[in-house]
Amino acid sequence: MCQSSSATMPLIAEDPNLAVIPDFRTEEHTAAWAHLTNDTIDDDQAAKLLANLWTIQNQADRRHWTTRLEEERCAAEANRRLVAEEQAERRRITPEEQEAALAEE
Repeated sequence: MCQSSSATMPLIAEDPNLAVIPDFRTEEHTAAWAHLTNDTIDDDQAAKLLANLWTIQNQADRRHWTTRLEEERCAAEANRRLVAEEQAERRRITPEEQEAALAEE
């Protein structure tokens, strides 16, 4: 069933189902986990925390992606129905046109 979402969702450019979780223990992510480390959280725990946060965001992005695809499908379906109805309406012959056609025969 097609329903429009009342909330404005961020536009996601790429399918989040294809996203691969980064390795947050690499040097590339040092700045991110360095902010999380302290006397009780070591580098590995910080990297795991970042991975958990990434996973939570990715799951939300997947839900938004699925909703957007469904909304786009519904919009396309509604547009196809409208075009079909307009074409059917153009093909209908009014009673006046039927009488004129019979009179010509």
